[in-house]
Amino acid sequence: ASAFVVLAIPILGTYVGWMSTALDYGFVLALMILSTLFDVNSKAAYLFRTYRKTALIFSAIGLTLLVWAGRAFYEYQAKSNVFHLRNFYGIYKTADLKGSRFFYHGNTAHGAQFLDPAKAEIPLAYYHPKSPIGSFLLSRGSTYKHIGAVGLGVGSLVSYGIQEQTWEFFELDPAVVDIAESRFTYLRMSKVKPFIHTGGARLTLELASDHQFDLMFLDAFSSDSI
Repeated sequence: ASAFVVLAIPILGTYVGWMSTALDYGFVLALMILSTLFDVNSKAAYLFRTYRKTALIFSAIGLTLLVWAGRAFYEYQAKSNVFHLRNFYGIYKTADLKGSRFFYHGNTAHGAQFLDPAKAEIPLAYYHPKSPIGSFLLSRGSTYKHIGAVGLGVGSLVSYGIQEQTWEFFELDPAVVDIAESRFTYLRMSKVKPFIHTGGARLTLELASDHQFDLMFLDAFSSDSI
């Protein structure tokens, strides 16, 4: 049970945010109850017998928190979860949270976009205009004519493209391309029409138009590994 708490709380906390505190206390109090059921000689069992009335009150609070947080968790997931896909490369999900749509691989966010059409062209997450890459492309991006990127994500990087440029993406999983094209609008709103190659980049790089790039981004991911 202790291992379950250690492993479950960080995972659930990733999704439920403000509900994680309730889950923390609820699981701990539930463990105290379980310990009295399965180990009558434990310290928790001794405390339960000694302070029975107080223990019953806290046990009731713990169970109430568990039920409430569990119900809130599933309602929260149902409202925010827009898309969910599992394939050979892992679990993909998009979720609408606080005015933005996020793209997850496993439990790690790998891209986002404003839901407000007036702000949808602004790159978010790693490629926000104030990020190192965003600042670099805004100041010097126009000096590069042929730009490549390993890893498509939601396609936010192409927001920095200008009409005179050629952009090529090398994406391992066709499902990611489908998500970027159908669940996000960066690719459709871009000033350039990027070429997208699917498959392992070490092989698909050979399909590049002239095998030469002025600038290359390496942003392939697997859950929390880049």
